[in-house]
Amino acid sequence: AKTARIEQIIGLLPPGQVHSDVVGRFVWREDSQWENWMRYRRSDAPAPRAATEISYFEYRAAVIDFVERAHSMSCEDVVSELAAVFGIQRVSASIRSVFDSVISEILRVGDLVLDDGLLRLPQ
Repeated sequence: AKTARIEQIIGLLPPGQVHSDVVGRFVWREDSQWENWMRYRRSDAPAPRAATEISYFEYRAAVIDFVERAHSMSCEDVVSELAAVFGIQRVSASIRSVFDSVISEILRVGDLVLDDGLLRLPQ
């Protein structure tokens, strides 16, 4: 019943405000707002949001910020940083799967490149 109600409400929204990505489906305040999203919200409390409640685009913004600051990072370091920034105490297999999907998508779209085992900005 809860899922049916959620689907009913989502059906009332303008299509441009609902977007599915590698993490899940998200509702945005404005049409196509995700296209240029480059901000992320740090968590000071332990796991206030589940890993699947954070959009790919927020994760992407964080990963690009980490790599820009460090100039390059291993995927393992990115996973550790994502967990720390978003207040995730333990990276379970399901959370690791979310993070791996995010990293794969970032590489697929060319926002970062994997060079000698390290994530870097494209040149």
